[in-house]
Amino acid sequence: MCLLQDNPKLATEIIPNIHSVESKDFEVYVETSIIQDYWMSFGKPKINERTELNKSRSKYLKELCAFLQIDFKKLSERSNFYSKNSYIQSPGNWKNLKQDDLIGKKFRAFFKMKQDILIIENSKLHFIEAKLESGNSKEQVENLLLLRDLYDASKKTWACIDSFKDIDGVYLYYLKRNKTPLQINNQRVRNEITILSLSEIFDSIKNEGMCKRLNICDHIKYLGY
Repeated sequence: MCLLQDNPKLATEIIPNIHSVESKDFEVYVETSIIQDYWMSFGKPKINERTELNKSRSKYLKELCAFLQIDFKKLSERSNFYSKNSYIQSPGNWKNLKQDDLIGKKFRAFFKMKQDILIIENSKLHFIEAKLESGNSKEQVENLLLLRDLYDASKKTWACIDSFKDIDGVYLYYLKRNKTPLQINNQRVRNEITILSLSEIFDSIKNEGMCKRLNICDHIKYLGY
């Protein structure tokens, strides 16, 4: 990712939906948890006054519910909506959800998900799920689609977050050893997630100066790519 930050034009060679970039319009983030970080920006229990903190948290959850067409009243009546200290708690902390609690699972995923790689390019968001050694979890792959569900194309906003306005598109990628299709019976997975191949990316970067200086190519050969 350091290579991309130093040389944004390299992204046009390895990521299909990036066509031309300038350094000033190109940002790379690794292991981000955007929604949870935004939630934390409202303040922390015991540090911020409960009424004001709950007001900010409630306002954000209402905005998410309105966009996702979910009944906020029902959400707020959940037994796990408040902590034992009467703070509205992050849905990422909701535990022991029932198998059929689809709304609860969706909200928990929104707040617990970490985006392996986020590239912001010319007001477009590119989310990349990277798999080096672990298997292709059906749940993880389908949760990747939730990032697209949070995009409001009509308002050009993402996840109802103030700093994510004027967004022109959201693109999803799954980075793995090869480009064979994911064996998941989901039409959206096939249509909305682009497969990126590690071997092709390594071929594109192997002659970059940083790769040579750090002997990355030797490490790549060791991994068997």
